[in-house]
Formats: sequence, structure tokens, C-alpha cells
Amino acid sequence: MAKPIGASCNLECTYCYYLDKSSLYPDRNDFRMDEETLDRFVRSYIRDNPASVVTFAWQGGEPTLRGIEFYRTAVSLQEKYAPPDTRVQNTFQTNGTLLDDEWGVFLAANDFLVGISIDGPAELHDTFRQTRGGGGTHEQVMAGLDVLQRHNVPHNALCVLNTVNSRHPAAVYEFFADLGIDWIQFIPLVEHRPDSQPMAVRDPVTPGHDIPRWVREAGGAVRESDSDFDVVVEAARNAPVSPRSVDPVAYGEFMCRIFDQWVREDLGERSVRLFDQAIERRLQKRSSLCVFSEQCGSQMAIEHNGDVYACDHFVDPAYLRGNIHERALGELVNADEQQTFGAFKRTGLPARCVECPVREYCNGGCPKNWHLATPAGELGLNYLCPGYRRLFTYLEPYLDIIEETVDRGLALQLASEAVAVRDGHHRDDQSCRN
Repeated sequence: MAKPIGASCNLECTYCYYLDKSSLYPDRNDFRMDEETLDRFVRSYIRDNPASVVTFAWQGGEPTLRGIEFYRTAVSLQEKYAPPDTRVQNTFQTNGTLLDDEWGVFLAANDFLVGISIDGPAELHDTFRQTRGGGGTHEQVMAGLDVLQRHNVPHNALCVLNTVNSRHPAAVYEFFADLGIDWIQFIPLVEHRPDSQPMAVRDPVTPGHDIPRWVREAGGAVRESDSDFDVVVEAARNAPVSPRSVDPVAYGEFMCRIFDQWVREDLGERSVRLFDQAIERRLQKRSSLCVFSEQCGSQMAIEHNGDVYACDHFVDPAYLRGNIHERALGELVNADEQQTFGAFKRTGLPARCVECPVREYCNGGCPKNWHLATPAGELGLNYLCPGYRRLFTYLEPYLDIIEETVDRGLALQLASEAVAVRDGHHRDDQSCRN
């Protein structure tokens, strides 16, 4: 992914992990990617990418700060360097506060897929997504979303789950549904802070409705299948993470709660990335998202000056792979050090993960969150492990239904009807007993 404005941003969200990356370049006060670097990046990325569809991901900081003309040039360069049999697409992650009609026209005309960062209703969003003066940003973000929707720009919402909004699954999910947003990414916030105090133990969130017996019997009983579950929960709650970080149990319960609604009402109609990934893994035996794949290392980050880092979450001098003005992008991607970095996600898993019944879905999660030791003392356990274990165990009986539906050649939406039938049988059983 490309950082055409470096870490520069017009906001100061309190949990942003990228704002301090400008300190990597203490001698610079201008973090705009110049046209020479842009040209070299576009040409090299297309040339060295073997796929028939080449996707450019523009992020920040806040990428709109680089201005529309920069992206007009980028599109022109893509058209110049792309072979006839290669399709180029662009994704764009923004806080939305600087979007106006000119942006809307440009993004729509050039088929940009735009991710807009929204953490839910105003009272939840404004807790951490703030201006440099400490004010809320929700109203400005909603104005940016309105631009995207009026101009029919393809868009999705990126919602960071933190210690506050993760306690309100129904309110957050219904907020996005009411906005008509059909693609949602829920990103769990895990801020590793070596000097942080352990977070206070909180009561776990529990679903606020009756879970059908067929689900309770077939999945969700994570403590019965994992005798060390509570030990790992305690370890996570004593990990050196910021107080803003999502509680791992709350994360798992948040996702289970909205899944209950999604699988019954929105399956096949609304995309929730994590659920899509679970279905992809079950049906296709692979995960296209690096977080849940067996190996990572393909999502490298290029800074404003052409420096290339191992990953967006490892923009650090120790993970600097080189500069595209000095080495070809393909050479940096295929270098031994980068391949070793990517393979460690598979080879570095502790035995608890290797033997875990839901490993096929999470594959240890993102290595940036490997902050725990297992009960056996092995390092490399993901802080979110209790949430993943709870969620993917809970999803199993539903994934069985979805797989059976697809294997029968039926539309994915019909799996919701099969779930309703199971629910109905449960209610009938209850009536008979009463």
C-alpha cells in the first residue's frame, strides 16, 4: 500500500498508530510523494505484479491531503504502463472529512473503491476520532459519506473496535445498516504499549437474546473444548496494551452478536469482511486477507520518498527493505529477508496455535498482535486469541449450513432460510416441552 502523504493527517485520532511515523524522517517537513517517485512506483508495481488485476491501495495519514491532481496523474500513469490484458483498480482509505463534490466526481469517474473510517454513532465515534483541537469529527465524516453516496462512489466503512464501541454491537451494526452501507470492516484495536498498566478486568459482553439450542449444542462451548481458555483471557487482560484497546472477550462477543443478526437477515446482502473470510476459508480452503492467511509479507508499504517496508504495521527501521529509486520493487518483494518475514507467520506459531481446532480460520492472526505467552510458556500467542477462539467456535454450526447450501448449488442467501428452519425446530421443541 502507498503512503503518498506519509503520516500527515488533518486529524489527531488518539489511537492512530501511524501519526508518529513522521519521526522516521526528522530532516523532512514535506511528506508529499513527488511525481518522479510516483512514476517509478506505478511503473514498477504494474511491471512486477503477475496478477491480471493490479490493485493500488492509497492510504495515509490522510491521502486526500495530497490533492486530486496527484491522483489524476496516478491514473494517467496507470493507463500508460498497464498492458492491454491487465486491469488496474484503485482503493482509497480516508477519514472523509476533506471530501467534496470535486472528489466525488473524480472517484466515481475512475471507479475508486473508497474506505471511509467511521466508528459508529457520534457518541461512540467521537470518543477517539478527534480533531487536533480535541473536538469530535462525526459530523464532518458524515458529510464526506454523503459525498460518496450522492456520487455513487463504491465505498465501505472501516470501524475500529475499541474499549468503548465494542460494548454496543447492536447499536453499531444497526447504525451502518441504517446508513445503507453494505460493506463493513471491523478492525480490533490492539495498541501495544510496553509502559501500559494491565487493563481492569471487565465483565464480558453476552448476547442479548436467546441463542437457539442447536447452536449451543453444536458450537460456542469454547470453555468445554479449551481448558486453558480462561488462563489465556487473564494473560491478555494483563498484557501491556493501552486502555483504549478492545478487550479480547468483548471483541469475540461483539462479532458473535452481530453475526447472529447478519446470518439471519443480511447474508448475501451485506458484506462483513471477517464473516466473508470465514466463509471463504470453509468453502475455498484459503484466506485472501493477510491477517488470516497462513503466510503474510505481501502487503508491503511504500512511504512518500520511495522507502519500502515489510508491512504497513511494521514501518520501522528494522523492517526497511530498501528504496524503489535504488532497487526494483519486485526485487524487494522477493528478497530473502521479506520471504522469511512472511513465512514466520506460519513457522513461528506456538504449539497451542498449531493444535487449535480453529487454526484454519485465524492462522494466529496478525503477528503485530503476538503479545502473549501460552499457558505452556511459548511466546507468539495473539492477544486476540480468546476472541478468535470464541468466535470461530461459535460460527462452526452456521458454516456447516452455509457449506451444505452451496454444495447443493443453491444461492448463498438460502442459507438464512435453513438457519430459520433450525431456529423454528428449536422453538417447536421448546413448545412441546412446555
